[in-house]
Amino acid sequence: MRRETIIWGDGTSGTQTFFVSNPPNNQNTSVPLFGRIPAGQGTSSGPYSNTVTVTINF
Repeated sequence: MRRETIIWGDGTSGTQTFFVSNPPNNQNTSVPLFGRIPAGQGTSSGPYSNTVTVTINF
């Protein structure tokens, strides 16, 4: 499955969980994310960026 088509979640309702098996000690982990802007939003084409904050429970 292409990573652009994965819906992250808790593993239910068609979602998939995500984990990093060997995260480096005290280092940030970068994970590419993809999104889609629905038609009719009045946005221009081109690259967009943002910061996503994730809550990790362990």
